[in-house]
Amino acid sequence: HLPRLIYFLIVSRDKNDSKKGGVGTGSLISRDGYIVTNYHVIENNLNGDIEIYTKPKSPDKKVGD
Repeated sequence: HLPRLIYFLIVSRDKNDSKKGGVGTGSLISRDGYIVTNYHVIENNLNGDIEIYTKPKSPDKKVGD
């Protein structure tokens, strides 16, 4: 059973090797990790690592260095 709505955090590096990230919501549509979301959520993080949550994460937690 896959969750209907997921929350995710994307962390990637830009061309200057600086970390950048984003958060979003979407639907997990397969067990091998395919997510459906709006393009604007991932457009600057297409090659990032994704962490998936079934509940929103607290916005006051530090991510990265």
